[in-house]
Amino acid sequence: MASIHSIIIRQRIANVLRLRRKQLHITQRGMDERCGKEKCWFSWRERGATDISAQELLLIAAALECTPHDIYIAAGLMKAPPKDEPQAEPPSLPDLQMVRL
Repeated sequence: MASIHSIIIRQRIANVLRLRRKQLHITQRGMDERCGKEKCWFSWRERGATDISAQELLLIAAALECTPHDIYIAAGLMKAPPKDEPQAEPPSLPDLQMVRL
């Protein structure tokens, strides 16, 4: 059974994924397609119904045109870097889709 702490973290990330997806005007099915996954795959993650692996987070972040770090910052799980620190470019979706998860 998951701890309350891990459930809260999962839900925070799920909320960020939902907000970002809606900002980009992408459907949940559209996210499944962008990530190269079966129907409802993204929905489970967006609802916080299942854990997201590091590999999945990379794939989702690329589909949402951001980085995993951006997701963690928006979820309140990490601090934003100083403004003068260079930002890393998010990996491209085609590069990540070459990696089998």
